[in-house]
Parts: sequence; structure tokens; C-alpha cells
Amino acid sequence: MWNHTSINTKKNKKSFTLAELLTAGSLFIVFLTLVIQIYLQTLKNHRFLISISEVSDNIGFAIEKMNREIRVGKDFSISINKDKLSFTSEDDKDIVYRFNTSNNSIERSEDGGLTFENLTGKNVIVESLKFYGNGLAPGDNLQPRITILLKFKSKEAKKESEKYSTITQTTVSSRLLQIH
Repeated sequence: MWNHTSINTKKNKKSFTLAELLTAGSLFIVFLTLVIQIYLQTLKNHRFLISISEVSDNIGFAIEKMNREIRVGKDFSISINKDKLSFTSEDDKDIVYRFNTSNNSIERSEDGGLTFENLTGKNVIVESLKFYGNGLAPGDNLQPRITILLKFKSKEAKKESEKYSTITQTTVSSRLLQIH
């Protein structure tokens, strides 16, 4: 009888076996690894979206500034290699927009090209900027139209695959007919 009581006492104790502990620990490690991977991927996507937003805002500002001045400008001239646009603004300033290859940015001058200021921020790499024009010749009785072709990417991402890169094209018509 004494043996029977001792066996029953052992059966009533609740405990985990070594196999159950190893299985539970392994499942916890797999679950934790998945959660960490999801978190890291979400963090990477968040950084990428912030980069897209900052670059888009910055380029949007530069394009809108150019569009506004081109709409009311006159006497347009595009350089031979198409990376510089010169014209006279509505308040008779000699405006120049150009692509600066040394710092990969868009620059603006309002003194005919003597001094320039950057239009794009440090988080943007402008890869190319080209201007194309129609109706720019005096007396052609055409409304001047300037097409801006811009290729850019973000600078902040550490890996090339994480950099936001795109090409944008816009055409702006001057409101003034150049008839001389």
C-alpha cells in the first residue's frame, strides 16, 4: 500500500517534461524571430517613405518655382547642351535656371548668372536637368513652351536599392505671346 500511495503522489504533481520545455522554447524563439523581422522591415519601409516624401516635397518646390516664373516670363533662351534656361521675368530681372554638375543641384540666378542659389536641398541628388523649348524665336507667332525633364534621386538612403529615384517631365506655357 505504501508503494501505491507514493505512485499516486507523483501522478498528482503537475510539471513540464524536458521535451515540452524544449518545444515551447523553440516556438518562442521562432515567434520572436518573426516579430523582429517584421519590425525591421516596417522600419526600413518607413525610412523609405520618409525619403520619398522629403525628396518629392523638395523637387516639387523647385519645379513649382520654375513654373511660376516661366509662365509670366519672356525672351527665353536655352543653352546648346540644354542644361540652362535664361529669360526675363515679369519684373525685368534676368532669370537663369541651370543644372550644376559639381554638386548635382538645380540653381537659380536673378542677376543674369553672376550669382546662383540652390533650389534643391542636400537630401536630393539631381542626376540631370534638361530644358526643351518651342516657340522661342522672336516673331514666330507661337506661344513659348518650355519642357523641363528632370531625373533625381534621394541622397539619404545608405543602400542604393533604398534610394528613391524617378524622372519627371513637365511643360509650361508662357502667358505672353512673343511677337516682335
